[in-house]
Amino acid sequence: MRHHILIIFSIAALIALGAAVENAGVYRDFKSQLQKITLPSPPLQFRSIWTILEKLGHELNYPKEYQKLQDRQTGNFNLKDSISLDSTNPGHAENWRPHDDIPMGQYPSSLIMDQEAVARGVPILSVVADEYDLFDPMTGIIANRTEKGKSWERPCFISYYNQGELLFATGAGLRIHGFSRKPPKSLPLRFYFRSLYGYDQFKPGALFSEVSVPLRQIIARREPNFRNMLAMDLARRIGCLTPEYLPALIYLNGSKYGDSYVLIEHLNDKWLQSRYGHDHFVLLRTTGHKEQRDKSPEYQKLLKWANDGAVRMTMQEVGKRVDIDNLCRWFMSQFYTAGYDMYQGPVILEKKNPDAKWFWINWDMDASFTNGVEPEKAHVWEKENNIRNVMLNPPRDRSDEKTARYQNEDPRAILFRRMHQDDPEFRTYFERLYMDVMNHKLTPQYLEAWFERQSRILLAIQPEERTYLEESIRPFITHRAGYLRGLMQKYFGSEASFSCTLEGLENTRTIIDGFAHEGPYTGWYFKGSTITVAIPDTDARAIDHWTVNGKKSNAGSLDLKHVVDATTTIRPVFK
Repeated sequence: MRHHILIIFSIAALIALGAAVENAGVYRDFKSQLQKITLPSPPLQFRSIWTILEKLGHELNYPKEYQKLQDRQTGNFNLKDSISLDSTNPGHAENWRPHDDIPMGQYPSSLIMDQEAVARGVPILSVVADEYDLFDPMTGIIANRTEKGKSWERPCFISYYNQGELLFATGAGLRIHGFSRKPPKSLPLRFYFRSLYGYDQFKPGALFSEVSVPLRQIIARREPNFRNMLAMDLARRIGCLTPEYLPALIYLNGSKYGDSYVLIEHLNDKWLQSRYGHDHFVLLRTTGHKEQRDKSPEYQKLLKWANDGAVRMTMQEVGKRVDIDNLCRWFMSQFYTAGYDMYQGPVILEKKNPDAKWFWINWDMDASFTNGVEPEKAHVWEKENNIRNVMLNPPRDRSDEKTARYQNEDPRAILFRRMHQDDPEFRTYFERLYMDVMNHKLTPQYLEAWFERQSRILLAIQPEERTYLEESIRPFITHRAGYLRGLMQKYFGSEASFSCTLEGLENTRTIIDGFAHEGPYTGWYFKGSTITVAIPDTDARAIDHWTVNGKKSNAGSLDLKHVVDATTTIRPVFK
């Protein structure tokens, strides 16, 4: 009896000890080390879809029998047991071949792709990864989607299609992007191109423009209604800095993965290297990662100066440290697209240039074109919360979603608000920028063509977005500019605005406010601002004079300068 009791107590003690060890930090550290082993280390063997041997430095070689991924008789794909080492000897080099010796169409991510989907002609990124590497409860990156770092990078194959053609295929590293609690069917993905996996960059020009070369990382983001991409496209037109982007379908192991995905550059030191030729920059995220901003002496110096009440924040003073044009265009893009979560994107400063100025990149504008915290608004284009919070700086009230989180601590908002308070020259400057953008960049003609172009692209990828585009985006671009003029009066202190129309110029090129135009023109101007009109000598017929609201002006001159103080009509009178 005693013997039996001793056995029972021994078993209980072992169970308790096991539980204690499992909960102890040493066990978690050991588990972490085991997970890291799944990352590149020679010899490389990444589960059942494919096996890779690191043979010469960081060059990857694939087994010649990779064709076993597909059963040639049935045409079926075998993602469970398609390639193994049983039939080859990895010790013999003749059994292996370099990645660039494999035709693009024979990569697993190409072989598995539905050709009917490819024939639609839309951009497609096909991804093949081991199911174990994705869904294993202990080490799968989708199963553990909140984990970060290189120990949570897994190998994959990718193939990129556009216009019905296969343009690029390679091995890559796959991670989950961002801190994501989203459902497994809609996770943001990040791809790393390293010589360890295959090509060390995306094929130049195949995905984005040449400005992105070399492209060593891309993100596949799910964007509801494609709002972020649409907002960034308009921000780029305004003159903001943005990453490159392209809407696309994502296929994972042969099946469509989620919807409304956009391929986009990852903003980091490698992005800076491709854009500016070097990476000697301070680059800090403006949301999250507060510890990085706290540790940056350059950023802390900027923040302390921005909050120094003894400094009069004139354009001249701020311009010594900050790119004012970049800052103002960033705010213009936010005010126009009406995003309620606007303080996103990296802040950047070149390190080795003593005259360098801080600037910002537009990023994560997916809170644009949606009511968000203003459900009482009848229309999306009536949103005013972001400009209200910047200008009035209400105290943060966590019980009221309308009080923004960052307008009283982000240097962008602090400097913009203080320049508005301290410097009349800045108020004139920003009003002029607003008029130039709305009258010459985001014109009704441009926005209508932009809408038709974006609708054609997005509906080919996601036909379900037609209702949102027609009922939200089209009315927004029709009414937002006029409504924003009213918000400029309400919060910025601008005067009333008046229309100014040029007639009688159907076959004549003009330079209006420094921008080239052809034919009739209508713009809106705040009271007291100036419109300038010039006709190039090559297009000039003999002008006798101009009329402004029927009254003669500037006799014999090709150029006109007029201060707008009422609704205005301008006509040239030729000899």
